[in-house]
Amino acid sequence: MVFFWLLLGAFAWSLKDRAGQPIVQLLLSNFGATDNFSSFLIGSIPAAMALLVLPILGYFSDRYRSPWGRRIPFLAVTVLLVAISMTGLAASPWLGSNTSVLICLAVFWILFASADILGNLVLGALINDVVPQRVIGRFFGAFRALGLIAGMTFNYYLFGRAETAYMPILLGFAAFTVVAFSLLCVKVREGSYPPPPPDPKGSAAINREAKGYFRDCFGSSFYWLLFIAWALGSTAWNPVNFYGVLFSTEFITPNHYGNLLTLTFAVSFALAYPLGMLADRFHPLRLGIVALALYASATLWGGLCATTPLKFDIAFVLHGVLSGTFMTATASILQRLLPRLKFAQFASAAGVIVCLWNILIGPLAGFILNVMHQDYRCIFLLSSAQGWLGLVATLFLYRAFVARGGDKHYVAPGTEP
Repeated sequence: MVFFWLLLGAFAWSLKDRAGQPIVQLLLSNFGATDNFSSFLIGSIPAAMALLVLPILGYFSDRYRSPWGRRIPFLAVTVLLVAISMTGLAASPWLGSNTSVLICLAVFWILFASADILGNLVLGALINDVVPQRVIGRFFGAFRALGLIAGMTFNYYLFGRAETAYMPILLGFAAFTVVAFSLLCVKVREGSYPPPPPDPKGSAAINREAKGYFRDCFGSSFYWLLFIAWALGSTAWNPVNFYGVLFSTEFITPNHYGNLLTLTFAVSFALAYPLGMLADRFHPLRLGIVALALYASATLWGGLCATTPLKFDIAFVLHGVLSGTFMTATASILQRLLPRLKFAQFASAAGVIVCLWNILIGPLAGFILNVMHQDYRCIFLLSSAQGWLGLVATLFLYRAFVARGGDKHYVAPGTEP
């Protein structure tokens, strides 16, 4: 039953995510936003917010104790943010002038991103706390499979109508997410935790705790390798994701684009649970190396050869399937390599490095597009370059993992007896 409620919440969360960003991208374009403004708002601002907020959230979530546990109260706040942000996004286009609409879209998108920052960190930490590690790869396989069902549902039935039916789509998904996450908060019970250290009091104590956070998370070269490899690997497809909708208009209709996404999600759905089983058996690091090598090769071909509708279709589907393969195969990697008791703290540090990279990659993609006069093939090449860098970093991480004992004897740095 714990799995059921967690997976129901995951399904609703995925529906919210599948609808939110594409609809906001379309609305921004329709109301005159430039590529630079869109990439700054959708990519860089959420990353900058997360950079500031994640360490605080991770620190307090690990230390928090309540009758509901240390994670559930934070998820309850997420429910409120989702309700407000998605309602505001749905209502923004009715304001009148383009400038007013863009301002309101920006404000409510920032609230939407805040819900994502809080929900993604705390939901991952809750899974770490309540799902047995021996089956956590399988759990994330099922988690991803439900997310892909959400993607297929949205893209096949609703994506082609998103420009005109954005209001019922956003409001409907908001309502479902609020209900599902409320049930998750009520039904899932956390275990017991050791008492936390005393809360810091006074500026000297707060300063000491802040230094301790950075010393714990960044004092080991192993964690630096993990964070860099994760940042490069898990965001390699962002350039294509940011501009894939706009690139597709050169070759295909919105309905055909939605069908391509549906095909991508269908293939990824078939692979999700088997990949989760393989991650439990062979370790997510090994699967991640294979997936990144395939992804970098496929996007290199796409950037060089996607000059016709058929070739675009092939490149886009390969991009989607192989990026999904990496995300499913490595979904449990932080849970496998980070200290369990301080998981949110260390996961927030990983998120900080991801955010720093996203702050750079969004404007970089927009700048390259401007220099290349909107030749959108260059975004495939940018994703490919990042994939190769991520592969190199992951190979170094794997070598360090083997040096620390590998599958049978690995102990997270800083937790040795």
